[in-house]
Amino acid sequence: AEEIAESRVWDGASFRFASEGGLALGEDAARWALAAFARDEDASPPRLLLDLNGGSPAVGREGVALTGAALDGLSGLAGLTASVDGAAGQPVSVAADGAFSLPVEGLGDGTYEVRFDAVDAEGAAASCAVEVVLDAAAPTIELTSFGDGAALSPGARLTGSADGTGSNLASLAWSVNGGPARALPAGAGAVSFDRALDLSGLSAGAHAIALRARDAAGNDAVETFEVALAETPVVRVISVSPGDGDARVGPTARPRIDFSRPVDPSTFDADAVFATDAAGRAFRPRFCCRRTV
Repeated sequence: AEEIAESRVWDGASFRFASEGGLALGEDAARWALAAFARDEDASPPRLLLDLNGGSPAVGREGVALTGAALDGLSGLAGLTASVDGAAGQPVSVAADGAFSLPVEGLGDGTYEVRFDAVDAEGAAASCAVEVVLDAAAPTIELTSFGDGAALSPGARLTGSADGTGSNLASLAWSVNGGPARALPAGAGAVSFDRALDLSGLSAGAHAIALRARDAAGNDAVETFEVALAETPVVRVISVSPGDGDARVGPTARPRIDFSRPVDPSTFDADAVFATDAAGRAFRPRFCCRRTV
């Protein structure tokens, strides 16, 4: 370092006083670093690390396992205890690498605070707390817009509420006749929903509407309602491609029309569907019917 500093002075890149000041500053920084790592006393408390996502509560049905690590790299960890809701602390076994696992069970449904206290060989202490939610009860679902055996008509709505009954509601969805699930709002506490019931893809007759809920603890609830549809809903056009005013249409474009439910090909002919050119002249293209899911 001294040779480099001297060469910079001779090259005219630095003043001698600046080089000498830089050398002194570097020497001071080196002494501080060596002293920091040569300490015989432990001035820092242990570190407690819990394996939780962003400080979220630990949620389970009848119990949870709290895992983490208790670390002290200098004097060493002397002990780790855990207590529930302010009760007397109980010792927790810690592996050589600092890892620990504490089962929390046998407490019944409810919300609890588990506190960890660690102390090292020098007597320095550290603590942390985590919320634990135990919930063995299934969610509840209440449908208010219609009941089992109801006769539905166009314009019917799906209205009601659901509750996780202890833990947050993780998911809520509805389906018709075992088809794809359609999501409804979920979250903390009781949630309400109110949306139009899409009957466009159904035919007249009996159908089953199912509501499924799952809470954060993994409990499931299913409510099924047998309903009847007096008549088949009117077919609606859902989308048309290319759209009105679309200028980017080339000779290879394949126009597409999506309907709300399968159509009868025998009623779908060139007199019902046709295209017009820029001058307004109609021409009847070839077409095919395809059912998509």
